[in-house]
Amino acid sequence: MKLSLIFFAILISFITSDKGIRGHVKANLHIVRSINPEDSSFEDLFEIGNAIGDAKLVLLGEQCHGDGATFAAKSRLIKYLHEKKGFNVLAFEADFFTLNDSQDQRRGINTIWSEAEECSDLLNNYIPTTNLTDAPIVISGIDNQFYGQVGSNRLKDFLKTAAKSDLFDKDISSIMDEDFYSSWDSLKSSLIKNQEQLLNPSASYLSLLDKYDTSLSILLSSATKKSNSFGFQVIKNIQAFNNQVQDFKDVIACRNSVRDSMMAENIHWLMSNKFKNQKMIVWAANGHISKQPFSISLVHPCHTMGSFLEPKFRKEDIYTIGFTSRGGEHGIFRTIKLRKPLASNMESWIPDEINYAFLDLKKRPDLANESFTMRVFGHGNLKMNWQPKFDGIFYIKEMYQSNRFTK
Repeated sequence: MKLSLIFFAILISFITSDKGIRGHVKANLHIVRSINPEDSSFEDLFEIGNAIGDAKLVLLGEQCHGDGATFAAKSRLIKYLHEKKGFNVLAFEADFFTLNDSQDQRRGINTIWSEAEECSDLLNNYIPTTNLTDAPIVISGIDNQFYGQVGSNRLKDFLKTAAKSDLFDKDISSIMDEDFYSSWDSLKSSLIKNQEQLLNPSASYLSLLDKYDTSLSILLSSATKKSNSFGFQVIKNIQAFNNQVQDFKDVIACRNSVRDSMMAENIHWLMSNKFKNQKMIVWAANGHISKQPFSISLVHPCHTMGSFLEPKFRKEDIYTIGFTSRGGEHGIFRTIKLRKPLASNMESWIPDEINYAFLDLKKRPDLANESFTMRVFGHGNLKMNWQPKFDGIFYIKEMYQSNRFTK
């Protein structure tokens, strides 16, 4: 009798788990044949396309910025989305100004991607080839950090031209004076060149940032009805960048909320103005594209770009794919060995013979409150309720590091 009760309990447990997330993985995991960017037979990706449906904005994540296998998988997926689903804009977590003012990838796209072997076919072969067709892929950027402007005076020239245009409804020469451009020089050099200044800012530097913030606020309040112009958006990005540097010593959640909020605004601006009625793919970290804020060890959650995007679009217009992996290595042009996942990890539920797979979570809102362990944030084993954070999960069994492209 006692053994029968134990068996019955085990059976009930198995049936119950099959109704939850583990059962959903077991019943709905779709095998992806290849992550080779040069593999153009896309039948194994059709299930991803069906899950995306008529969405106009697809966000592709990555666990860390040194995930070579993810770069390859995303490159192949982008080709599919372009050729079969009509996506023609690719926006990187990279310099908003440089990549929208010009198409200079060398100065705009961060070297973690532009110099990666796993991105080289997409960036150096495929996209240039599309530019010779009637359906080119246009590269854009969404980040307010202005990495592409280090060592360049292009932004200052742009601002000086804007100051003489009809962007403002009053004379702003007293605001955009030499001190204004000098403050920009000091600001742009801080994040890249002067970490000590960021960690231990002097009173004079903080005063400079406060004064600059006031000047930028006056400019934004002085804008004409052309407030949806590129120039207006650039000034908003400068102010967000300035605020980010001001708050550098604060907890990461506070810093990210400024940056992530601005990246969301940039995506919305691009899709409402420059790329209106077009379909966009966003290339960014899992931690940015998550549809909900999250907390790992902080008291306050990280407010993500994805959470700021949610109210700006209809639910059916966005599809967010987080990437995860079971093991292997990662690293930006170097090797970092990954720890093994826990037995309770979703990655551990997937059979060994499956190398790549896709799981749609969007159609199961009933699983929103079910917590389980995955490795999507920095390859760490984290237990959260993942269904509200990602619409889909792309699984890679063996991660490998990004490798530097050599011509």
